Amino acid sequence: MTFLGAVGVLSWLGVAYLMTIAIILLARPIVARLAGTNWAYTLWGVLLVPPLAALAPSTITDGVRIWNYPALGVAATDTIQVALLGLWMIGVLATGSVSTWKSIQVRRKVQGSFSAPSVEQLLQVEQSCMRANVFPAPKTVLSSYCCSPAVMNGLIPTLVLPDDFFRKYSPRERNLVLHHELVHLRRFDLVWNVMFRSLRCLLWFVPFISHCERLFRSDQERSCDHSVICDEPDNSLADYARALYKTVIPTSSATGVAGFRNNRHELIIRTELLGTHRRTRGRSIAGLIALATCVLLSISVSANSNVFPDSAVSSSGWCSIYGRLGL
Repeated sequence: MTFLGAVGVLSWLGVAYLMTIAIILLARPIVARLAGTNWAYTLWGVLLVPPLAALAPSTITDGVRIWNYPALGVAATDTIQVALLGLWMIGVLATGSVSTWKSIQVRRKVQGSFSAPSVEQLLQVEQSCMRANVFPAPKTVLSSYCCSPAVMNGLIPTLVLPDDFFRKYSPRERNLVLHHELVHLRRFDLVWNVMFRSLRCLLWFVPFISHCERLFRSDQERSCDHSVICDEPDNSLADYARALYKTVIPTSSATGVAGFRNNRHELIIRTELLGTHRRTRGRSIAGLIALATCVLLSISVSANSNVFPDSAVSSSGWCSIYGRLGL
């Protein structure tokens, strides 16, 4: 394995993802306003484009090429290459270790406060699963450590509810909150969260990558709100707004973890957006056009993010990458 090949691939990925992130951040508010929060969340799928762009034949990437990046014009010595590669590995291990340690600590505290729900409570959860088209029903537990409902564990999903969930929320509010959490399961949001966290650990040196993860999770919650409002049109927005605000009201027993970004500022924004959630053909067309445009722009910048004069990435695709890496 040659160090120049590894550094070249990392530099290409860094520039490609930096440009792709810029495209998403610029398009995100426009798409949310014109097409809805569900399409703003879908827009983050463009982050899958840079590695796929290297697989595309040059006949495709040349067709969308807008400009060529200038080469750095410098040849890094072996010492600098080893230092850069070592620095990247240290950053990956550090960010990955911190993220894993925090997740393990939260999971241990939550699992230490588990209690089994009653049969009647499990029946209510199963009824919500039927309305949300989620089969089979996930494992459901009560926890005195959780302040708000949450879904944990990607491989075997577990629906964690506060121990006062069935007392704190009215029946209509319970149905809406459960539907919200089940939408996460239906869309495999836990898997996407793990993939984004892994991308953040690998590309820790890319500016704004941590900020992008927070925006991604915010768009994910707002997109779930959109799905609940559109799937449950008979329920009033006031019921859902009250349910949202109850998630930030801690009880005497639930003093631990809450849902992602369950703070008052974020919930105020989500409440203000409730009246804008609707599904129309025009919004769907606008969302598709915006998504296709961002994908093409990402392909164009990814196919040109070759900043090293003798880079590991060329228009030939991943075969040249493997050759440069010595694999």
